[in-house]
Amino acid sequence: MPGDTPFYAKNGLVANTGFIANSTQVTLGANITVNTSAMGISGSTANLIINSTALFIGNSTQNVVITSTFTAAVNLNSTYTWTNTHTFNSTVTLNGTVNDGAATFQSQVVTDAATITANCANGRVMTVTLGGNRTFANCTAQTVGTYILHVVQDATGGRTLTWGGMYKWPQGTAPVLSTGANKRDILSFICDGTNMYGSFMPDVR
Repeated sequence: MPGDTPFYAKNGLVANTGFIANSTQVTLGANITVNTSAMGISGSTANLIINSTALFIGNSTQNVVITSTFTAAVNLNSTYTWTNTHTFNSTVTLNGTVNDGAATFQSQVVTDAATITANCANGRVMTVTLGGNRTFANCTAQTVGTYILHVVQDATGGRTLTWGGMYKWPQGTAPVLSTGANKRDILSFICDGTNMYGSFMPDVR
């Protein structure tokens, strides 16, 4: 609904296709069902406040992408179960207890090549199997956080890795990989958004 005054959607509202709220503040009350492929809530300084006990966006075949550019907070003041894929492209602030015990974190198999380049956006847990002496180049799309890299020797073994400049090691010395066939080393990294600060667990079995 266009306008500059707050728009309040209270109990029992069903918003079908074409629901648009362009007000300076949008408040959703309890039990709001949004049956639309495109719900627009716009306003660069708007507040989106969700106080619902049951908020459903999309259906079993749809994903929900939240690309908020709001300068104000997005507040979820209740318990929500997200059954589809949700992509948040803005800052999300969580003030309650976060239980990720049932969550599966995205992992990736990094393609082996003479120069290996991992895209960190494809998963924070990475595995690469070395088919020769390789260079592990600076990864792309790294963000602040932690990363795990499994380095596996192939059936021949004896493969080595040279590291890109973003990888930093205790006392400036890169680890020496296990050399046996099919051996697995695990490297952990803390990223500050620019560099990867690494630690090493050799020959994990």
